Amino acid sequence: MYICNPAICKCVKLLNCEFPKDRNAFVMHGFGFDTINGEFKVVVILLWVSDHALQSKAQVYTLGSNSWRTVSNAPKMLFLQGCSAFVNGSLHWLTRDDQVEDGSMIIVSFNLSSEEFGVIPCPKFNCITIMRSFTSESSTQLVELGGCLSVVEASFGNHIEIWIMKEYNVKESWTRFSVSKSYLVRMKSKRVKAVSFRKNSEIILLCDSSTLVSYNTETGNFTTLEVDGLNNNLADFPKYVGHAFSYAESLILPKSA
Repeated sequence: MYICNPAICKCVKLLNCEFPKDRNAFVMHGFGFDTINGEFKVVVILLWVSDHALQSKAQVYTLGSNSWRTVSNAPKMLFLQGCSAFVNGSLHWLTRDDQVEDGSMIIVSFNLSSEEFGVIPCPKFNCITIMRSFTSESSTQLVELGGCLSVVEASFGNHIEIWIMKEYNVKESWTRFSVSKSYLVRMKSKRVKAVSFRKNSEIILLCDSSTLVSYNTETGNFTTLEVDGLNNNLADFPKYVGHAFSYAESLILPKSA
């Protein structure tokens, strides 16, 4: 595992965390800043099956400590594949509620200061795709947009549904709006992920892991974005397959110890 600072083009390799012996573990991870203690932390949640029962283990790595620590009460749930969302001093992941048959989503939080797990109320949206296992593909995404915890559902045929929690950990503050897929259909895009909010009321979307598109929430207009250093001809975009992330620029040098 590596920690990279794109602003200064530096990265550092971390020590390996402790995996369960003789088991294939599903790994969820997250990275964020502990505002109270002034520390950057990496969190890893390991999930595996033993004797037909789901087991879990959570570990925390503080940059500069050169060691992993195990924290208690790691959740035993099916996590949605994808990155964590860092909002309000906590990391967040989407999980499935095993207590209900329809696979309703739950947001699990981990406060980087108290190092405690919690649950954030999830919006009630019509999720077409139901997560059934660790490796299930899903069009549902948990992401930070404009400093707010947000859930994006892209499985609908003609639109993308976005829910934004305008007031952290207040269920009633979930606000819904939708993005038309008309422009994306013309691009023949099949998979869409939200990347970030821009200050000019635009949302950056990653289409088919290769094309960045900006959507203006006020005008409803789409704009295909060019990426410096890449050949931005549409015919060549399939050559570039990957991910896009938003980050807060920092000049801090990452250190493992």
